[in-house]
Amino acid sequence: MSSALLAGAMPSKDLTKALVAGELSAEELQEVAPQALYIAIQQAGLEASRAVLPMLSSDQYRALLDFEVWNIDRVDEDKLWDFLSTVDEEKTLEPLGQFLDNVDHELLAMIVSRYVEAQTYEEPTDESPGKFWHTPDRGFTWIHFNTEDPERYRLLGRIMAIIFAAQPELFYQLIAMPMSATPSELEEEAYQLKIRRLGDIGIPEHAQAAEMHAPLNAELLAKELDSLAPSRYWTREGIVALAEGAQRIQPLSSMIDEVLGGSGADEAQSIVDELTYIANCSAVYFSVPFHDHSLLSLHIAKVHGAINVGLERIGELCSASFPDIFSHLGLAKLYRAGLFELFGLRDTAANILRRIESVSAQPEAEQAAETILACVRESFPLLPMFFTPQGFLADEAGKLPGGVKAITSLAEVRAAKNLIIEEFAS
Repeated sequence: MSSALLAGAMPSKDLTKALVAGELSAEELQEVAPQALYIAIQQAGLEASRAVLPMLSSDQYRALLDFEVWNIDRVDEDKLWDFLSTVDEEKTLEPLGQFLDNVDHELLAMIVSRYVEAQTYEEPTDESPGKFWHTPDRGFTWIHFNTEDPERYRLLGRIMAIIFAAQPELFYQLIAMPMSATPSELEEEAYQLKIRRLGDIGIPEHAQAAEMHAPLNAELLAKELDSLAPSRYWTREGIVALAEGAQRIQPLSSMIDEVLGGSGADEAQSIVDELTYIANCSAVYFSVPFHDHSLLSLHIAKVHGAINVGLERIGELCSASFPDIFSHLGLAKLYRAGLFELFGLRDTAANILRRIESVSAQPEAEQAAETILACVRESFPLLPMFFTPQGFLADEAGKLPGGVKAITSLAEVRAAKNLIIEEFAS
């Protein structure tokens, strides 16, 4: 495993351990890139990370919300309520106060619009509009929470009480919001704010991400290699956790070692930055939720695998050294060359699927082939865990293990393509 890539950088697991152990001061914590910090909190668990939340900067806390409670372009309300329930403390309002100081008012208004019903009067009244209505201002305003969930009811009460006590003008604006905007409109406004914030920390919008996913034919790249100018992509803040997997794949790991053999920490950081940018582009393009750690980890492995596939294909077509390949193509063009091979496999699977009808009861070998076909037909192809270029991996009872994995080699691409063509030949 290459260590040169991480020279001078804290591995993600070490950052997580330091976070949980309380080894970072507020100053040290606030120097951590927001996305790296979120990944560390995610790995440790929000409950175990509660003690560090008060030390976060506003940018870090807002990024935490952007990553944690959004599912692409929609607020994941279950995640939002779980977040609030986890950070809330019975004897103090400070954790909810920190949330309210950093959450977008548009998102807050969306929640209020969905869950809070209000009636206002020109003259105060002691007569409640109904059961479970509450007045914060001696009868001028009555509010009711439209939820049967006791925890959400409790949190709404605490949140509305904090807002009324600290910012009464905001309280009245929020309860009046349904008259001027629908919850969907408010959610869209909050989404646009989220996109801009994520862009500020190096996560691209979809249009930029799409540019990274235009496949490149390695044959053309190899022919023009010497005339190609370096094409490097950097994010503002490289995230070690998004680069570590590149050390585990050959020949990508060897290329990184050779490139860094005569270079210093700056070049290592630039590679981490470029890997981060490609990974974030891919997550945005394929709509991978940042809060789904297992899904995101698998996707990052796919990204590194695609870069490796592209490197292997270029290596077949020309005799250039790793440093020369890297200097002319960078990691982005290698990624796109890998996508050319992977998308070709996907297209082959799509053509086969158009010709056949799925049969539910088949011998295990044929079921295995169908599983492979379904996996490589995914928008970003992958493989069943049991597949290898040499054959299927089965246990002692002959059963194939479940699960999926990233495609990381050209041999896997070719073996999978040959198998599905042979199995489903008309």
